[in-house]
Amino acid sequence: MDFVELETIEGLRWTWNSWPPFKPDASALVIPLSIMCTPLMQSSELPLLQYDPLICSRCGAVLNPYARVEYQSRIWVCPFCYQKNSFPRSYSGIGENNLPAELFPTYSTVEYQLGRKSSNPTSNLNLNPNPNWGNGTMSSSSLSSFRSSSSLVSSFSSSSLSGADSRVLGPAFVFVVDACSAAEELRALKNELLHVLAQLPENTMVGLVTFDSMVCVHDLCFAECSRVVLFHGDRELSSDQIQEFLGITRTKQQQLGKTPTAEKQTFLVPVSECEFSITTAIEEIHSSVQVLPGHRPLRSTGAAISAAIGLLEGCLVNKGSRIMVFTSGPATVGPGIIVNSDLSNAIRTHRDLINGHAPYYRKSSGFYKKLSQRLSDASIVLDLFACSLDQVGASELKVPVETSGGFMMLGESFESDQFRKCLRHIFNRDEEGNLMMYFDSTIEIVTTKDVKLCGALGPCVSLRKKNSLVSENEIGEGGTYMWKLGTLTNKTCIAFFFQVGDEQKVQPGSAFFIQFITRYLHGNMGMRKRVTTVARRWVGKHSPEIAAGFDQEAAASVMARLAIHRAETCYARDVIRWLDNELIRFASKFGDYIQEDPSSFRLSANFSLYPQFMYHLRRSQFIDIFNSSPDETAFFRLMLNREGVVGSVIMIQPTLFQYSFDGPPVPVLLDVRSISPDVILLFDSYFYVVIHYGSKIAQWRKLGYDRDPNNENLRKLLEAPELDAEQVVAERIPVPKLIKCDQHSSQARFLLAKLNPSVTQHSTHTDGMDFIFTDDFSLQVFIEHLQTLAVQVLDSSIHWNYDPSSQLVQLAYRKTGVAPSTWISWAINPTTRGMVGSQALVAFQGTDGSMTVYTSPITSYQTQLQQGSLSFPVFDLSAMQENCDMIIFATIQLPGNTTMVNHVWQEGPVYGNVPGIHALSGANMQSFGSIDFLSKKTAATRGSGKSWDMKTVDVLVNTISWGTLMPIGVIIARYLKASNTGPAWFYLHVFCQCTAYAAGVFGRATDLILDYRSLGIQHTIHRYIGIALIVSATLQVLALFLRPKEEHKLRQIWNIYHHLIGYGTIILGVFNVFKGFDILKPQKKWKIIYILVISGLGIISVGLEFIMTYVKSKPKKAVVHGQAPPNPQEEEA
Repeated sequence: MDFVELETIEGLRWTWNSWPPFKPDASALVIPLSIMCTPLMQSSELPLLQYDPLICSRCGAVLNPYARVEYQSRIWVCPFCYQKNSFPRSYSGIGENNLPAELFPTYSTVEYQLGRKSSNPTSNLNLNPNPNWGNGTMSSSSLSSFRSSSSLVSSFSSSSLSGADSRVLGPAFVFVVDACSAAEELRALKNELLHVLAQLPENTMVGLVTFDSMVCVHDLCFAECSRVVLFHGDRELSSDQIQEFLGITRTKQQQLGKTPTAEKQTFLVPVSECEFSITTAIEEIHSSVQVLPGHRPLRSTGAAISAAIGLLEGCLVNKGSRIMVFTSGPATVGPGIIVNSDLSNAIRTHRDLINGHAPYYRKSSGFYKKLSQRLSDASIVLDLFACSLDQVGASELKVPVETSGGFMMLGESFESDQFRKCLRHIFNRDEEGNLMMYFDSTIEIVTTKDVKLCGALGPCVSLRKKNSLVSENEIGEGGTYMWKLGTLTNKTCIAFFFQVGDEQKVQPGSAFFIQFITRYLHGNMGMRKRVTTVARRWVGKHSPEIAAGFDQEAAASVMARLAIHRAETCYARDVIRWLDNELIRFASKFGDYIQEDPSSFRLSANFSLYPQFMYHLRRSQFIDIFNSSPDETAFFRLMLNREGVVGSVIMIQPTLFQYSFDGPPVPVLLDVRSISPDVILLFDSYFYVVIHYGSKIAQWRKLGYDRDPNNENLRKLLEAPELDAEQVVAERIPVPKLIKCDQHSSQARFLLAKLNPSVTQHSTHTDGMDFIFTDDFSLQVFIEHLQTLAVQVLDSSIHWNYDPSSQLVQLAYRKTGVAPSTWISWAINPTTRGMVGSQALVAFQGTDGSMTVYTSPITSYQTQLQQGSLSFPVFDLSAMQENCDMIIFATIQLPGNTTMVNHVWQEGPVYGNVPGIHALSGANMQSFGSIDFLSKKTAATRGSGKSWDMKTVDVLVNTISWGTLMPIGVIIARYLKASNTGPAWFYLHVFCQCTAYAAGVFGRATDLILDYRSLGIQHTIHRYIGIALIVSATLQVLALFLRPKEEHKLRQIWNIYHHLIGYGTIILGVFNVFKGFDILKPQKKWKIIYILVISGLGIISVGLEFIMTYVKSKPKKAVVHGQAPPNPQEEEA
């Protein structure tokens, strides 16, 4: 399944493209049911419909291709709630061969231009002039004819589209400029602002605010001179107070939500009316840096932003508007302060935030969070352009910038190309001259009743609108079916989370539907609504469609968003532990392995890349905040939280391409081994792009060999990565930093920091290649640990230090994912491999929250883990619980003179402060093995030794005897005796049944031996069925000797008895074979092979049954007088 191609059609990436219909099965998938949605993804096949959509009267869903249409009665049935809705009169010409665009199967996404009512809805009934559109089909070439078809358009709207009316007020921009910037920086900033103003449409509204220790709001309509209104930067003013000082009075029209008139907006006016005054105001901005020695400039950034919000709140109501903040340093005064002006006080670091040594952080963050609510209510976007070598407070400003959908750029200088390209990109215009900005957006989701909405992660705000589709389990911005975005772009991506309903009555194979309704204000100030409707299937929990529909890249993106969401309230180590635990659960769920045998672990191709993504995510700047400032971390996380799947994956696991003389560029592993003296590497981490020249290539370049006409290949080799890097930089916003470096140079650290350290200073053989000085573990070590943990029984691990001289073992037994009111135990059994006789260490958390830990000798299966002394000394016994992990610490004296011991581990419920009986099935019956403390090797009893071989023999024998030979014998007896085979069928039948019986007796003998060797492991159902098989098969053998003659009156009763016991034996035998597979857990292919064998025998039986029935139904031929009929053989034995 090509998920990227599917995304270009739907604008969606699903973590799972097939969902199980029951809540426990969905939870067992580990990765949540989620969709990465890009609401306004660009598409060349998107139809723009010039009429309003049809809405379901019950659930609010929009008419879509999955609706069932009754053409005669002009009714459509909503696929979400099954409500019948009538078509309006404008759809009077609808028919099977005359469909509107929203009903075409190829249009999963359509866009409506709202507010275009039809003046003559019954005119022109020809809804589909193109005959190729009939029967719900459409060729791609038909789109142009659809768009240009006046007949189709006129049936829904008689008014044609026109360009933007110059009298309609456009979006508003308030530029908030830091006057404390250095003169050179301020000069570059003013030049860029003047360039932007010259490119704005005439109906665009503009305003200007400058700040240092005071906030200046510029009056752009005062002709006599430059007039500003001053606010003290150290005061926090309300919106009403700001508007009162500015002289902005809310009219009754404004209170009703109507647009105010332009002449009353003296601080926010169309650019066509204030071009001279705002140009003059910008040119007159001068650097007001008058700093005392040893102090920072006084900046009132928070007060300036608050004044700009108050200005927009007073002038505009629910119109698209942006506040663009340009600053070059931290706020040092007033609300939103980051640090005071004294340079002896350093700006807060991550360590300060963790230790509570950032005195202004909490208060300033709270101030900006209050501003974010005002921004959302007024549909205002906040952008931050910070160009400084120091922090400016982006961490505190992250919430209002992100929730409003604003843009954030952290740069070094306003003179840089990075700033210039970013600012100009925001003000790009489309073919019609409209700004490519979309404001005041809402996203509504409609689902079938079996799907619940949990929440969203991205640049959006929950509107807290609930219905029956909203889950009580909230993730991120939850508790709603509708979200608000101040703005969004063609690349804005939001992760939506779902869960399966509690009461499911659907059947696997049926479809469910999800509809995304995005309403937004277009650049021409007209409202539009884009509707995307998609369908997927419910499947059984063991269906192969679940694995086939897993999108590894989307899953990595979703888990990354969940991780940074947790990181806002948790320590980094806790987030990493959560990621690790989820990965272990995932690998245990979808890996193919033998328990307690890490070497057997395999992941299919659909899952194999996911552990690599998690490895690089753990090491990324999103989680590992070492060597990053709070501002940088806030910026990185904000960008990840809005980027699509492709960009997110590059952020998590950067790409690395190799350029050499051997051929075109090829992708190589993100590994230090990829560095070579004679190659060039192009590294893309999304935020910066590195061109890394090998030492030989760098030397040739320095010697000027590339300028020699004879070395044309070298010149082309040097140009190729530069051209590709420039293309990457040109297409990405914010513009990544381009770094060119040579091997072993200082700048090469940008590449080395992201490479897998497969070769370090600890490696024994480096063969002259580069290595990385680090104590981080490599990807290979990470995967090895994952394999070890994934194959563990009961999510448990044992760690120890062994002293050979004293035979003392310091050990720590760890159990992850411990549920509340659960006891854990680890034990050594000096005598056998079972539970009875084991010497246990037990721990649990009591009702008062304290840890209880003690020793308990196990003397019977009915134990209640009573406290008692063990058969060997135990010292320093203790236990602890951290989050969901419980650990038992102890020092033990090994019993006897051996380092090889049998060990058992277990978990169970705690009632009050009394341990209860553990589960008697699944992993609880497989948690035993052996440890060699000297060689540091562990092994499961099921993974090696004679018991494992005997289990294999047992399953193999039972599969061949009861599961194969017995059914073949019955087929022979039933169908071959009717043919002309003579007595051969009888002997074949007896041979098959007797052979199966003998093999079954041998299999039962192996069962008895395994029972003796595996004390404490009780496979009760498998054992009882085996006994029943032996008894029934023995009765069948004895029945052969008690068979009455054919003419005897008891023969019919014997036949019934013989057939019932025979068929019952076969059913029990086949069922027990599958129970054996469940116990042994061989590779899936062996189970599939047996299913194919038994299915083949079933198909053969059905075919022969039809043939025999047909033959019996034909009239028999008359017997020739004097000739005896053929002598039939005996009845089947």
